[in-house]
Amino acid sequence: EMHASDPQTELLTIKEAAALLRVSEVSLRRWTDSGVLPCLRVGGRRERRFRAADVAAFAARDVSASVAGPHKDMVELTGVNI
Repeated sequence: EMHASDPQTELLTIKEAAALLRVSEVSLRRWTDSGVLPCLRVGGRRERRFRAADVAAFAARDVSASVAGPHKDMVELTGVNI
């Protein structure tokens, strides 16, 4: 049985996801359009919703991709905690 408060199923609006990742909503739309970041489409206006787990995984991967050498072990500390 799934609950809305379950972090695996918690859905974020594009505004919330952008704030967590510290990027613009435009970047998020570009990433979802290109398939880099998964999203769900809801309602008649097909608004994007992001799973908290997807956003956290994307943040961790993005940080690790931009971190050089010996600092890689700090990814856990700088990842998004939801």
